Amino acid sequence: MQNETVLNEIASIEDTDDDAYSAKEGTVLLKWHKYRERNRKLVQKKKESVLKKEGHLACQVCGFRYDRVYGSLGNGYIECHHVRPVHLMKPDERTTLNDLALVCANCHRMLHRDLTLSLEELKRKLKQEI
Repeated sequence: MQNETVLNEIASIEDTDDDAYSAKEGTVLLKWHKYRERNRKLVQKKKESVLKKEGHLACQVCGFRYDRVYGSLGNGYIECHHVRPVHLMKPDERTTLNDLALVCANCHRMLHRDLTLSLEELKRKLKQEI
């Protein structure tokens, strides 16, 4: 239903000459904001652990493998998702490898689009749409 609404909105946009539409971009801005620290070593350990057990890195939602699609460029690449949202963590709270999931970029964006969505729920939604 939601997909249908989006498609209808896109279809209702008038055709325009793509070259005639422009917007200013590239302005240099200085931003200052809080950032939740993440431990890169923990992500590396997660990848190493999965590689040791599975022999490859695959999205835990859809099964996508960067190495199969991009060859050597994709070797060892995958995104890491905190199953428990980092913004809900208390300062100095510890994260284990079980708190991390390896996911492709598309599934990662969908998980962050709806912060209440679990890996299993996204997996079910994906199967329903196919």
